[in-house]
Amino acid sequence: MPDGWLLGTLAERRYTSAQTKTRNIVERCIGVVKSRFRCIDRSGGVLQYTPEKACKIITSAFILHNICQMYRLPVPNIPDDHPEEDGHDHPAPCETGIQARNDLIRRRFTQAN
Repeated sequence: MPDGWLLGTLAERRYTSAQTKTRNIVERCIGVVKSRFRCIDRSGGVLQYTPEKACKIITSAFILHNICQMYRLPVPNIPDDHPEEDGHDHPAPCETGIQARNDLIRRRFTQAN
């Protein structure tokens, strides 16, 4: 869990827990597709195309991955020859994003499920 995740209100802790679980699942899915289609993995997180074309490439990779899953084709076991590092600057959260997060917490995580 992220540092300080126990801090905050019960609703904020519920939100953080749900967000963490969801992010872990999404990151594992992305990792599997990147393992199958190494051209996406080697991009360093930045495809050198317009956002529209990059979206089509990524969507196509997920569609092809689903087809491979349907036919039970294994994910290739290709050794990773580069260290895992982010290498990207992440922008500080903007006020609009913080407000959207707080609204979501208030609407969805305040009452017990």
